[in-house]
Order: sequence, then C-alpha cells, then structure tokens
Amino acid sequence: MTNFATMPMSADEMLDEARRLTGIDIVDAEAREPLTILIDSYNSQARFSQEGAEGKHRYIMRFLKNRLRMQRDFLAHPEIRDIELKPSVIINAMPRTGSTKMQKVLAATGEFNWLPMWMALNPASLTGEPNEDVTPRIEDTNDFIDWFCSRSPDANAAHAMDAMEPEEDSYVMMHSLMSRTMSGYANASNYLEWLAGQDQSLQFMYVVDTLKYLVWQGLADASKPFVLKSAMSIGAENGLLKAHGAPHLIMTHRNPREFIASTCKLGVVFQLPFSDEEGDFSMVVPGMGMIADLHLDFRKRHPEFGILDIDYRRLRDDAAAVVEEVLNFVGIKPGPQAIARVHQWEAGNPKNQHGAFKYGLEDFGLDAEQVDEAFANFSALACSKGIDY
Repeated sequence: MTNFATMPMSADEMLDEARRLTGIDIVDAEAREPLTILIDSYNSQARFSQEGAEGKHRYIMRFLKNRLRMQRDFLAHPEIRDIELKPSVIINAMPRTGSTKMQKVLAATGEFNWLPMWMALNPASLTGEPNEDVTPRIEDTNDFIDWFCSRSPDANAAHAMDAMEPEEDSYVMMHSLMSRTMSGYANASNYLEWLAGQDQSLQFMYVVDTLKYLVWQGLADASKPFVLKSAMSIGAENGLLKAHGAPHLIMTHRNPREFIASTCKLGVVFQLPFSDEEGDFSMVVPGMGMIADLHLDFRKRHPEFGILDIDYRRLRDDAAAVVEEVLNFVGIKPGPQAIARVHQWEAGNPKNQHGAFKYGLEDFGLDAEQVDEAFANFSALACSKGIDY
C-alpha cells in the first residue's frame, strides 16, 4: 500500500502560524470549521506527494495570512463596506468554454476593473495602508507560478499563469474557505459533501468585500464595474445574486464533448504539482451535468433575469464583434479605442502561443453518448439561443 504525504500542520496549528507570521493577534474563528474539514479531507483523500503536501500547505497559509490582514483593515476602517460598486459583469459559464478569453478581451477594453493574478492571490494589504508598494505581493505570486509550472510543465498550455494578467476570482473565493474550488487542485470529496450543506453565497460575499477592499487600497476605480470570471459561479446563481445584487451575467457556450474533455485534461495538469497519482474522472460528467441542471433551474425560475449567451466559436473567430455585443448588453457605449485594444490583445496573444493543449474523451474513459445524455437539456438551451454545436 502506498503511503501518501499529509499536510504538515493541523488546522489549529495553521491558524496559530498565520497569526505568528503576520503579527496580527486576531482569532479567525470563522476559518476553524471549514479549515479543519478541508485538512482532514486532504489528508485522507488527496494522495499528496511530499512536495505536493508542502506546496499545498504554503498555498493555504497564503489565504490564512490574507484573511487576517483583511480582517485587521476592516476592523480599523469599517467604512470600507460602505463603498458602492458598479454592477459587476460576471462571466458565468462552464469551464473551458472560452470564458478566459472573454474575460481577457473585456479587460483589454479599458472599460472595467479586473483582477490580475497577483491581486486575486494576494488581495490583502501588507501594511494596512492604501497605496502601498505591492511589489512583495507580486513577487510572491511569481514564486507560486514558478513552483507550479516547474511541477507541471504543461500548465501554461492549459491555462497561462501570469501575475499581471486577468485571472479568475476563484482565487478570491478560496480565501473564504467556503468554495468547491478548494478541491480543484487536490481531491477533497468529504469537504465538498460538507460544503453542499452550507450557504453558497458566502464565497461570493467574500468576493464583494474584497472588491471594495481593493478600491479602498487604491487598486481599482469605483466608477468602473469589475469584470469577473469563475467556473464556480455556474449552478450557484442564487448565492451569486444574493451577494452581488444585480450583476450582468455572460455565458459562453461550447460543445459539451469538448469542454468536458478539456476540463479533465486541465484537472490532470493542475493536480500534478500536488500529487503524482492518476485522477479519477468517473464523476466528472454526472457532477458537471448536475451543475448544468442547477443553472437551467435558475433560468426557469427567473425568466426575468437577462443572461447574454455567446457561442465559443464566435468569440474565437471575431472577438471584437462579441465585445461590442457585451458592452451594449451592459450599457456601455463601445468607443473605437476599446475595440482597437481588443484587436491589439488578439494580435499579441495568438492561439496556442504556449503550446497546443490536446485532449479527447477517450483519454479519460469517457464516451460521447454519456456526455450527450447528461447535457441534453443544456445543449437544448444553447440551441434555443441560436448556438448549434
């Protein structure tokens, strides 16, 4: 029987260590239960390599330190929560459907606030003062990227990581310790079972607080909306709206056979830094099919809530036209400079610039009929929007 490595500290020890490293004497009581369940789940299910367990420890410690710094600043400056945000533009889509490109071309227009990776991974001020030098936070993010890519050489071909480029707010959600993203890099099924019974809006509320906090730090402009993207929001729209109020939702669509295979390959690449073991993909199709059905249920219950549906192929072939459509949808008149910036972004970011990312359902023991059946209703939605796979 293989002996797998476990996390080097318990949840209580990690919380104590976060206080020691930050010098912030705040008891993060809300973190204790989810962190305990998460660590126990990792230790029994993640099958860590030794370096993977140590890397995961550093990863979680980063979140705990950021949490304490943010709590320190909200206690000292309660007015942060009074900051008013423009309704966010949220790309609410299945993974691997062009949502990353959608986020990046919208960010390129100059019409939005957006989260560079360093800000998503290290959102908290080190000093507790606005307009601080953020170089140490960027350097820490670069250290993480270097380590991750050294352990998984195909990472950039799968999903390019750059401290200064737009990134998912999933990293911010992970700071809440209440997001299924915590199982994205390492198996934590027991944690996910526990999480299913919790308030799904908490992760999104943490994001909203963080966006206000970034404005307070001088890192975002309150007069502009944020453009956000996370595969964790689809199927959890009720919680999303509870936190964000009335955001603008954009959904990118792609053939389920393609995005399921790509998601599985991404899972392999992103778990490699933490475990040398092969993943189990038997639950990917039913799990993601259930999420798709939850999204469909939301649409059925809330027909008044407008969602803009975008064909992945249109975005791939004519991003500028899609951006104009999105800007009109959210009430922003697109100027010539905004569209010119989209063309500039595309010229500087050709497809497969980090290498081809190849995958197929058969690589993961999955078959097309299984996928088609699980996503039949979801595909029918796309068809009703004029999107024919």
